[in-house]
Amino acid sequence: MKRQLALVGTLLHKDLRLFWHFAALIAVFLALQQIPALVNLLGPLGAFVQQLLIPLATLLLIMVVCHEDSVVSVKHDWLTRPIAGPTLLLAKTLFILAVIVVPAILGSIANDLYLGRSVSEALLAGASSGAQGSTLLLIVVVMAFAAVTTSIRQAIIVSLSGFVVVALLSSLVIHLAVPDEVHGPTGSGWVLGRSVEFMVLLVAASVLWVQYGYRHTKAARSIVCVALIAVEIFLASMTWPRVFAVQKLFSPDASAAAFVQVQVAKGCFPATALLPDGDGTSAGGAAGVMPIPFSEEQRRKAGAGAIEFVTRVVRTSIPAGDLLTIGHAAVTYRIAGATVRPAQAEPGPLRAPLPWTTLRDGTVALDDYWLLPRSEFDRLAAVHDVETQIDYSLSLAAPTAQARFLADGRRVSYPGIGYCSAKLDRATAVVDVDCFKAGAQPAQVVANLDGAPQTASKASGYPDFAPAVLNLWGGQRYTFQLHATGSEVPRVSVTAYQARAHFDRRIIVPGILGGPVPQCPAP
Repeated sequence: MKRQLALVGTLLHKDLRLFWHFAALIAVFLALQQIPALVNLLGPLGAFVQQLLIPLATLLLIMVVCHEDSVVSVKHDWLTRPIAGPTLLLAKTLFILAVIVVPAILGSIANDLYLGRSVSEALLAGASSGAQGSTLLLIVVVMAFAAVTTSIRQAIIVSLSGFVVVALLSSLVIHLAVPDEVHGPTGSGWVLGRSVEFMVLLVAASVLWVQYGYRHTKAARSIVCVALIAVEIFLASMTWPRVFAVQKLFSPDASAAAFVQVQVAKGCFPATALLPDGDGTSAGGAAGVMPIPFSEEQRRKAGAGAIEFVTRVVRTSIPAGDLLTIGHAAVTYRIAGATVRPAQAEPGPLRAPLPWTTLRDGTVALDDYWLLPRSEFDRLAAVHDVETQIDYSLSLAAPTAQARFLADGRRVSYPGIGYCSAKLDRATAVVDVDCFKAGAQPAQVVANLDGAPQTASKASGYPDFAPAVLNLWGGQRYTFQLHATGSEVPRVSVTAYQARAHFDRRIIVPGILGGPVPQCPAP
């Protein structure tokens, strides 16, 4: 054991003597980029250095350090043969962590202390920011890549060409196969994101184990090639039903779905016929419901006379205090029980966080907008027993923690919420809320002012329903801007929500536009 530690120290000393200029420069930049006030002083140059120069220099340093004692090149046998592979790997890992991770942690701590935050929060924020999971994963991946290349020249050539090929393949697969619903209010991005991250980590760890443990380069390179193919196949096979099926498996309280009741508003769907010039004529519309324009490309594909219609889902029952999110909606038509071509959904603001709105009669509802080609409507209208099938994928989130405090600038730690503070700008009547939580994160955080309507609530963004076991490392900062009324200092309420249940609802309506064609004709 002492001999191995001595060898590690010797290797660290050697690498430090060789690369201390380069390492010190990168360490300083990594520390300084954690201080936004300094980066902003440089203007566009600061953004260039932070977003491009520092990442490229960091990757280059990792490869240079690893290739100094390459496990592939036979020219380094005189150095590596007397030293066990795991010992060499440990020395390289410690050097990289000391140069890349430690300065980032120190820079983040310095920034929080500069902003007047407590030492405990600064330490937590520094550790979560400087040693975040994405940084550690990147280090492992680059080290594995360096382990299967013979030189820096080969590493650069292979990395550039490989990046282009992988980017093109991934973009093609994501565009053609990966459902858009995984990015957004469904909170299901973790199903693909965490899975790919785990596979990449497993492959990188396997490559390092094979190379530094057994020095079997062909096997290590084969692992990389097979893994790339496996990841592409995995992404291509994960349709939305499969993604949501995985998410439903992690419902903490699946029985809670029984307390949720939703239904489609009765009557004909508000509809508009889209004309070539972009104008439209409406039919069967409800007052106050306006169609949302589709993009020119979608209009072109749908053709002249395409029908834009609105389906309104009404929430009639939900557990008190819970949040209900519709992450996915799909319209298909059934003829004698057989499904036919679906309509085209319009994405965008319809998939915003907390999309429910309270109508004048107190009903809580959400509108979805669809586009149906005229030829498709005519084909369906010729059938007497046609039905509209609307499938919803819903997620129910329950409050797990809440903090209430005055917007007086004081910063306090709250259980389940983290460190929070709020400050009122009397000139603009805007309350800036800032919270930081280390460790496991809630699915969503919502802030509001006491006494304000629920529609004034601000969410932290799209929810993330990743299970707690996959969301333990790191930290997250949540910021909100709330509008205050009156002259008194308002009280802020911040609530953390966790996933409770994920479930589907299917609603079948006769006809094409909410009723039989004679009753609900095309516009």
